[in-house]
This record gives sequence, C-alpha cells and structure tokens, in this order.
Amino acid sequence: MTTTFPFIATLVSFLLPLVAAYGYNNLEITSWCGQTPHPESCNYFLANSQYYSGPVIKQKPDFFKALLKVTLERAQHAESNTRGLGPRCRNKLEKAAWDYCIELYQHTVERLNMTVDPHKPCNQYEKQTWLSTALTNLETCRAGFQELGVDGYMLPLMNNNVSSLISNTLAMNKEGGSPPDDYQKGFPTWVKPGDRKLLQSSKPEASQQANVGGGSTT
Repeated sequence: MTTTFPFIATLVSFLLPLVAAYGYNNLEITSWCGQTPHPESCNYFLANSQYYSGPVIKQKPDFFKALLKVTLERAQHAESNTRGLGPRCRNKLEKAAWDYCIELYQHTVERLNMTVDPHKPCNQYEKQTWLSTALTNLETCRAGFQELGVDGYMLPLMNNNVSSLISNTLAMNKEGGSPPDDYQKGFPTWVKPGDRKLLQSSKPEASQQANVGGGSTT
C-alpha cells in the first residue's frame, strides 16, 4: 500500500495535462452547446470521444472550429449512408428522389470542406454562405421526397443530425459581416457561373429531377 499511492499520484499527475490538452470536459461542452439552437445534438457529438476529441475550448472561435469539424465528419458519414440506401428504393419515384439527394449530399460535403480548407481560407461571410448552402441542400433533399409523396419509407432511413449541426454552426457564426468587394450576387467572383446556378438550386428543381426519373409529382 505504501508504494501504490505514490504510483497512482504520479500516474494522475501525468494524465491530467493530457486530458486538458486533448479532450473537452462535459461542463465546457454543456456551457458552449447551450448557446446553440440544438444543444442536444451538439452535446451528443462533442461529448462523445467516438465522434470528436480536440483541445480545450477557451473562446468562441475554438468552439466554432470544433462544431465545423464534427459537422463535416457527420455529413461525410451521412453521405456514405445515403449512398448505401440505393438498393432499398422500391420504385422510380423513390429512386429519382434518392439520386438527387446523393448529388445534394455530395455538394453539402463539398461546401463544408470549403469552410475548413487550409489552402483557401474563408472569411466569416464566406463561411456563412457555404454553411447556408449546405443546409439548403439538405432541405431540398427532404422536399424532393415530400413533394413526390414518397417520404414515408426512405426519409426515416436517411435520418441524421446533420441539419441541426449545420444550424448550430450557422448560429455561432451569425455575425457574418458584409460581403467583400470581390463578390457578385452573393458569391465570390472565383465561383464559376455554373456553380452559382447549382448553389442556387431550389425545391422545384427537385421535382423536375424526379420527373426525369419517370414519375410524376403529387
């Protein structure tokens, strides 16, 4: 017993700095997540080491980076899961809506990647633009199924927390500022016209894509 206690004390003194450097504690997470519109999703993914680990959150920018990281990872997971649901489609309408969702999820991951790309840093306004576009993509995906009346089977299989995570990230970046001088119609000048059109995809387009698949809207 006399040698056990000094050993434990030494071990604890060694591990505590590592915990402080590489992990959050639940009180910090709860405090920061309480400032988001969806604290449950925020707490679940940031507090679970299976989904995230990182440095101690000291300031709002640290928390924003943590949210971006876990949001991107969950979006990538959701895209992969959605791709795997193709064989579950039971008819042409479900297949058409699913095809369009695959494209929308792909673009969602691309936009989220643009907010963290170290080779092309974004300003706060640009991040808000890409986050908003990513959220719109997911809403358009859901609308495609709903407008075709085939949302009862496939949508529950695609259920995830990505929309709420993006909403949280948007909320923490809400002081997006004004567009820089090199913006045209809400997008940077380096965004090609074709990409701008894609970014501005609307819900009616989901129906149009579905009709191409051989079905009709309800």
